Amino acid sequence: MKFLSVLCLLALSVGVVTAAPFVVSDPTLQGVTHCGSVLDGVVKVDSLVAASPLGKSCKIDIGAVGVGNHSITASFVNIDPVYGRSESVMTPPFVFVVPSGTINAPGALKIVP
Repeated sequence: MKFLSVLCLLALSVGVVTAAPFVVSDPTLQGVTHCGSVLDGVVKVDSLVAASPLGKSCKIDIGAVGVGNHSITASFVNIDPVYGRSESVMTPPFVFVVPSGTINAPGALKIVP
């Protein structure tokens, strides 16, 4: 029984450790299949929309984005085998900052009475 409990705790911790921050849009009920996103003005990338009971939304993983200031825009995309690609207009830029994660060490240590 202890082994099963430990195994469950390990399984839960793996999910927490590998979770990445995401930029998420409001859900839509439109028949969209993809989300087109542009990070820092580079090439547009299509990714599948994330489905939930409230609808479909863009869920863009920013876990690998480097330290500094960034902006991202997104659009809903429908890729149909017969009618081809249709796409919404791009959102206004969403600006965010990834902190350095580096903290300076404390200053000189001393003994105080």
